[in-house]
Amino acid sequence: MDALYTYGCSIGAAFQIQDDIIDLMAPPEQSGKDQASDIREGKQTILAITAREKGVDLAPYRRKLDPDEIKALIALLEQKDVIAEVQGTADSMVRDAINGLSVLRDCPERQLLSELAYFFVQRGY
Repeated sequence: MDALYTYGCSIGAAFQIQDDIIDLMAPPEQSGKDQASDIREGKQTILAITAREKGVDLAPYRRKLDPDEIKALIALLEQKDVIAEVQGTADSMVRDAINGLSVLRDCPERQLLSELAYFFVQRGY
């Protein structure tokens, strides 16, 4: 029970982190959302928190942004390693969740849980 609880919490958080990355990186026609809406709305996502910790002020981006401004913002966050760090956090959570399943017997259901966890952080932009 503990392993499955930890698994659920970890992949849930990893899913949300990937969703935050997709919000920034994916064009609207791919994500179905308005690109960079979390940043424009000032939401305190892990991307925003990590950016602040690395000295990036996102306040100027709390407005309507054109595609070139979004590209420049992404370039800035990549230059400061914000996106890579956040993606690494999600990847680490998934690895920990899957490793925690090692207490379960090896079976198709355990394999499906592992595949599901990887899917959450590999769904793309």
